[in-house]
Amino acid sequence: MLLKKLGGLLFVALVLLSAACNDQTRTGCSNVDPSKEDAAMLAFCNANGMVGATKDASGMYFTVVSPGSGPQPNNGSTVRVLYTGKKMDGTVFDSQTDINRPASFGMTGVIQAFQQGLLKIRKQGTVRIVAPSYMCYGCRGSGNIGPNEPLYFEIYLVDVQ
Repeated sequence: MLLKKLGGLLFVALVLLSAACNDQTRTGCSNVDPSKEDAAMLAFCNANGMVGATKDASGMYFTVVSPGSGPQPNNGSTVRVLYTGKKMDGTVFDSQTDINRPASFGMTGVIQAFQQGLLKIRKQGTVRIVAPSYMCYGCRGSGNIGPNEPLYFEIYLVDVQ
């Protein structure tokens, strides 16, 4: 009887484990190792005026165009920004560049790449970043951004609250 119960529990455990594995296989989603994206990111930097960009520990390349002055955002800040986002082929996928209508959002409401870029400047500063896909939309992509796609952003920090 005890052996039957243990066998039943083992069966249930195997079914659950199998279901978890099949879910990962079904989605086919796994993030790319950032080092595999590095050559394309560096080529983009060199072709787009970011020669000598700094590479941080996350694998993101950045150039502080203007550091700005005044307050610096933190994870609890609400920021107003102007920005342009591009794919590695140069296609603009999103932008907000009208100074009279900056985008406004909480720092925790954006992708990690955008957050990390903003942390490198102060109010009225500009940063250019090329970020590995895991810091952007990862293996799932979003809208017209494909899975495992590194992205470029130029961000001007209008205000910090």
